[in-house]
Amino acid sequence: MNRNIVGTWGSQLGNIDYAKALAALGVLESTGTHQHRASSDPNEICSALKEEIENGERTPIWRHARLHGAGLRETWTDTVHMDAAALAQGWDLLIREASHPRELPRLAVEMAKSPELYNLEELMDLLMNVDAQALMLVPPRPAERKGGIPPWHFPVRIGVPEEAKPLHDALVQIMSYVGWAPQVSALLPIGKGHDSCDALIVPPGMAGRFTSGRLARMRARFVICLDNRESWSGSWSEIYLRLIRQFGCDGAAVVGDLDMSRVEAWYMHFLRELSHDLPVHAALWTAGWRHIGLPPFILGDPELLDHLRIRSVGDQLDAQAESLGVEAPLGTIVRSRPFTSESVDAEPLAHAVRAKKEEIKENRPPRYLQTEAWRPDRSESPALALAPEKPNLLSVFIGPTAAERKDAGFPDDLIDFSKGDVSLDITLEIAGGRVSALPPQEIRHYAGPLDLQSVGKLPRFANPLGATNAESAEKDPGMYVGTATSNVKLPETGNSGLAVFVVQPLGGVAAIKGWITVSCMNRVLQSATLQAAVAADPGSGEGITLDVKRIHPGTSDCSERRPGDALLILSDLNGRLQLTLKDRKDSVNLADLTDSIDNIRAALNDAAARCDRSLPLQEQEEVRRAMIGLAANGRLICNKLEESIGGEIQNWERIQLITRETASFPIEVVYDGVPPDNMNAKLCPQWEQAMRSGACDPCPHAQSSVHICPLRFWGFSKVIERCTDHDAPDAGESPLPSRQPFGKIRSVLYGVAERAFGDQWSEQEKNAASDGLRAALAKVSQDPVRAADWNQWRAGVKPLNAAEPNLLLLIAHVQKWNYIDSLEIGRQQFLGKQQILPDVVGAPQDPKLVVLLGCSTADVMSTFASFPELWRKAGADIVCAMLAPVRGASALVMAGSIGEALSAQLTGGEPIAFGELLRNLRRDLFVNRCTEAFGLLGFGDGDWVFGG
Repeated sequence: MNRNIVGTWGSQLGNIDYAKALAALGVLESTGTHQHRASSDPNEICSALKEEIENGERTPIWRHARLHGAGLRETWTDTVHMDAAALAQGWDLLIREASHPRELPRLAVEMAKSPELYNLEELMDLLMNVDAQALMLVPPRPAERKGGIPPWHFPVRIGVPEEAKPLHDALVQIMSYVGWAPQVSALLPIGKGHDSCDALIVPPGMAGRFTSGRLARMRARFVICLDNRESWSGSWSEIYLRLIRQFGCDGAAVVGDLDMSRVEAWYMHFLRELSHDLPVHAALWTAGWRHIGLPPFILGDPELLDHLRIRSVGDQLDAQAESLGVEAPLGTIVRSRPFTSESVDAEPLAHAVRAKKEEIKENRPPRYLQTEAWRPDRSESPALALAPEKPNLLSVFIGPTAAERKDAGFPDDLIDFSKGDVSLDITLEIAGGRVSALPPQEIRHYAGPLDLQSVGKLPRFANPLGATNAESAEKDPGMYVGTATSNVKLPETGNSGLAVFVVQPLGGVAAIKGWITVSCMNRVLQSATLQAAVAADPGSGEGITLDVKRIHPGTSDCSERRPGDALLILSDLNGRLQLTLKDRKDSVNLADLTDSIDNIRAALNDAAARCDRSLPLQEQEEVRRAMIGLAANGRLICNKLEESIGGEIQNWERIQLITRETASFPIEVVYDGVPPDNMNAKLCPQWEQAMRSGACDPCPHAQSSVHICPLRFWGFSKVIERCTDHDAPDAGESPLPSRQPFGKIRSVLYGVAERAFGDQWSEQEKNAASDGLRAALAKVSQDPVRAADWNQWRAGVKPLNAAEPNLLLLIAHVQKWNYIDSLEIGRQQFLGKQQILPDVVGAPQDPKLVVLLGCSTADVMSTFASFPELWRKAGADIVCAMLAPVRGASALVMAGSIGEALSAQLTGGEPIAFGELLRNLRRDLFVNRCTEAFGLLGFGDGDWVFGG
């Protein structure tokens, strides 16, 4: 062992004492507090070391003060702490006086700082002998942090990639015979169902696959790789640096390629140390080096990793509770307890954490979306009307209010504030006015929504907005829609930051109408319509009026959610179809695509009406022609999006589409393949294989204009989550996708219109079809119940003595009855739109899936309210419905296929989010010659987890 890390300093010591002296020197020169004076008193040195490690709260970076700016070897070997033997004795005292493993020192070493000064391999090998609780390396440059990194939890959430099923099953088996483990941790398969966890464990070789290709949608605060560590440095470690950057996580570790017996020992020791309030890197070090004799290779930011522990969860909950006047002892409990027993210390704390979260939720005061208007001619108080053709200020914020509010409060009770303030995007759309968002630096003096004196100080307030290219092309000012997006921080209590917009009404506009949309991670939390008069008199009019909507409360637990790639807001606010994207100044004008949208609907109708399910699709001329029409018109829409938005649309995988008013947009039929030949195009010979596997590369026909690939339609290739602006459930508090899986299908209630069987069917054929449907649904629930009329249906959704149904399926006929759009089941048993109330859905506590198969049951062109919206408002969490008419025979087939798909998913063991399940279901239906699959839409939250 070489003793020349700091020149000849300490070379007179033995190997172990030299290592201890090096560790102490590195801590004292770690830039944690201040320059400690030289001492030969071990007690003084021990006190200085305790000050630097903050009693186990902090992981210092070894000799960071010396490394910072060091360039010459003479500078590197210079130190005031010359008594190396006293340093070693002070280190021994520090170790002996630690009353709990969490008070032991931890060390970090910068990975590639001035490598000419010392040998990293030798330094790390030396430091392994100093009884530190953890040893880690700091990356040479900070990792790029991605948005939407989940908070750390207790009980801790351990994840395993979905494709690593043998590892997952092994860990499940280990946890099954250790009673305390499920109380202090949760084991999740990460992939299609869940994509977020605290610590992700990956089997050997998988880290390399992650970094060599596109990273799966996984999020974790820490990644643990079961690979072998080759050294403390070298090119191999670049894999793990890239892994940190791709995940945007706080750190990564390599613990060794362990056989199953060692995996068991390592995993249980890791969980045990975590439950004793050790930070994740200390728990890993102890589980590896102390318990199985393998020192883990740990990379990460020590300041971030020090907070990945139980104590931080307690402190975060305490801060939230204290701001609400709730007693907050959790952090004190963690600090005062020894935490040496999982069942005595950790399990009760896990229950206390759950109880504290509920208490905080119950005591959080309501907050509301609010807005105020300010004019250039009167900045001392809010105005009731906007100044014509001049720049006005419109401020938007979220906070409590003394005014009585009857509209929906902001859904902040389920937002996780454990990582601090939550970032929200505020998008403003105004018909008949130009809009721009003031940058944060221009509102830095604006202390809050009640600080009226600051409004006039905004530097660009008086500057008029310039006309945009989109507005220049408008002949009617009222047809122009201006958009802008700002960002605010929402603390756990009080007011949010302020989003300030400059709104300049166009000439001749007497009133503005618009929308405010609040989103997080490309998911809408809340929206509101906005109206204001435009007049010379600032006191005229009724002021800014808001009509607040809740899109659906499930998205409010935003830090737990799967981030979307794009949030698209579709509206006909000004009588013209348009698409708004967050962070884009101009909306996408879809008015010139009206014909294409109508053509798509006609092609969908023909594809459904003229398809012969007894023949392969590629052999049917009518289907071929319909496919050309769908691909051609879908390509025109794709071209429009590319021209307006850019090539980024090709990278979208998960899209949330919010539709407003009567706007309709068949996004599922957007086609990003080669434009088809109008005369000769046909289905690609490899289309079935592509649809079954979900991938079509490599394909020799990928660039062919005479081959249509169904997988290039967005409905078959992307996850599309649809919501309307009115469809939030009204029936009490809804369950949340990220807090619980959808669960098992307890029972199925279904209704079928007699017309679904067709007049030409014989009684034998009807009975056979009916029996076939029941058999398919029986695979999901043992005893599905068929309702012959709506009274039987209402009785069926009540739990009573039987299991309450959570799959409600209707093969209904849609027609007007007594001048109201109605759903028919049985024979002339009609349910009007006005009757779709909670009594046809059931109790709101558990999630419900409603499947509506019939003639255009998802017709969002309805001028009052579409069926999916009404069923959602009545309490259904997910609604599947049809965009285009579906024949009775096909509806029966689709119902059976949906039942069988759910059965396979719920019994297969692998979880999947509803968004992916619906996309895969469309593929399966199309492969089974149900061309209606194009028109199968899903409304509600795409994150409900089925299976697993």
